[in-house]
Amino acid sequence: MAQSRSRQSGGRKSTSGRASSGRSRSSGSRAGASRSQKQVSRRAQRRAQTPNLLPSVLLAGLGLLCVAMVLVPGQNIWRAMRGGYFGLFGIMAYLAGPFLLYLAYLLASGYRVGLFAGKVGLMATLCAGVPVVFSKVSTSDANAWEIIKMLYMRGQTGFWEGGVLGAPIGGTLLALFGRPASNVIMLLVFALGLMVFFAITPVDVVQFVDGQYRKLQAARSEREAGYDTPLFGETPQEESLEELTGTLPGDPARHRPVYD
Repeated sequence: MAQSRSRQSGGRKSTSGRASSGRSRSSGSRAGASRSQKQVSRRAQRRAQTPNLLPSVLLAGLGLLCVAMVLVPGQNIWRAMRGGYFGLFGIMAYLAGPFLLYLAYLLASGYRVGLFAGKVGLMATLCAGVPVVFSKVSTSDANAWEIIKMLYMRGQTGFWEGGVLGAPIGGTLLALFGRPASNVIMLLVFALGLMVFFAITPVDVVQFVDGQYRKLQAARSEREAGYDTPLFGETPQEESLEELTGTLPGDPARHRPVYD
């Protein structure tokens, strides 16, 4: 009877231990599931807060690659990539990397960058066309493909070059108008591009010129008011001989203890 009771109590203890272990495992699994759900919810909230996460990361990586191609020379494939990069963008290759990094920051911050990217692309094309027009590039007796090849080669070797990016505006102006007419037109188009990029109207230009003229007039009036001594219009004052010499010729010398 005692053995049967001990066996029953041992069975009860084993079953209770198994139940407690099962409960602890279930509670541990529930805690792990709750933790995983919290992590998933946090990731979902983060993705919801940054909807352009993947494009911003890709743009940041591309911007860092452009910066590295500008700063770091290399061999083989890297050298070919670097030459193609400068051949396409010319002098604008130095600004493409920072622009892509800034664009990635704007995307990650939730800004709409479509219009801004379009304006920057237009301005980059204008800036790349300036070195083409104001250089020694000759487009006479050359077709479009030859001009593109020439600008590509010059962009790889020179600093003040527009590359292929300067062909749409700079190359077209040279082919249509030649020099010096293309230089004047390029300056005019560049000024108009700056006004579009910075949202400047002719009214703003007139107000700026008027404000500068008013500042010039105010400075001139202040300068004229600062003239305290008039040159004409007053009678000269006569000074006595004592004030000029200190003593008359017949007067005895005055005692000056300061100089003794």
